Amino acid sequence: MVNAVANNSAEQEILDYISTRLRFTHAEVATYCGASEWTRQNYLRALQRQGVVRECGKDGYATCYTVFDPEEARRFEANGDQHERDTERSKARLASLIASMNEHGARNLELPSAEPRSPEEKQIWKYINDLAYFTAKDLKTVCASETIRTRFFQRLKQAQAVRVFGRGNGETFYTTKLPSEVRDSSKSKRDSLEGIMWTAIRRQKRFRPIDLYASLVPARPDVSKKGILAYCRTLRLAGYLRAAANNRGLGEDTPLRLIKDSGPLPPVKRSMTVVVDSNDEKIVYAPGGRL
Repeated sequence: MVNAVANNSAEQEILDYISTRLRFTHAEVATYCGASEWTRQNYLRALQRQGVVRECGKDGYATCYTVFDPEEARRFEANGDQHERDTERSKARLASLIASMNEHGARNLELPSAEPRSPEEKQIWKYINDLAYFTAKDLKTVCASETIRTRFFQRLKQAQAVRVFGRGNGETFYTTKLPSEVRDSSKSKRDSLEGIMWTAIRRQKRFRPIDLYASLVPARPDVSKKGILAYCRTLRLAGYLRAAANNRGLGEDTPLRLIKDSGPLPPVKRSMTVVVDSNDEKIVYAPGGRL
C-alpha cells in the first residue's frame, strides 16, 4: 500500500522525509526535498485531505503537521525522542493509517495529476496560487488562449487542486488554499504593520497620527511615524478616514476620524492590471471582481 501513495520520485522523497519526522512544516519540506512548489503543495494537501497528514500545532506563525496520532506524538516527546524516527517504523505507521482508511470505506488517495505542462500553465498556476481567491475570468490576465485556460482549469478542478471559495455578484470564486491556510493568511495580515495600525484605528475611531504612533511603538518598535502617515494618507484617499474641515494636508497632529470600517483585515495598497473603457474613463474590469 505504501508504494501506491507516491506516483513519482518527487512525491516519494516527500513521503520518505515526513515519515521520519515527528512533526514538520511546509517550509521544512521545501528545504529538504527537491520537488517543485506545485508538486509539494498539492501532494501535501492531498495527504491532508485524506487524513494521512494532520495539523499538530504551531511553531511561531508556521503550522506544524504530522503523520502520527496525538497520543503517539506525546509519548515520543515524553521519551525525549523529538524529531527523527526510524524510517521503517514510520513507513509502517503510515501504511497502517492508509489500510485503516480503506478498511472503513475511505477512498484511495486521489493525488493531483494536473501538474503544469507548458509555460502558459505554469504562469497560470503561479498567478492563482499567489491569490487568496480568484475567478475564471481572472485567468485571462495571464493567458490569452481560451483553450489552454479552460483545459488546465478543468484539470485543476478534477485533481481537487482548486476548490470553491464562495459566490457573489453572479461570480464563483475559487482558491488553491486549504481552510487552515486561509486562516493563517488572515492572521498574518492582522499581524502585519498595516494590520496593527488598522486595528488601532478601528478601536480609537478618532485620533491623530502622532497618538497612533505613541500607542503602537512600545509593542511594535518597527512602526515609524513616516509609515503611519503614509498609511493614513492611503486610507484617507480611499475614503476610510476623514480629516477636520480646516485641514487640507495631513500631518502628525491632524485630527482624523474613521468613517468606513470594512472589517478586521486591513485595507492595503496594491497594484493590479485593470481594464479601462476610454469612452467614459471608467474601470470596467479588475481581477477577482474587485470593483
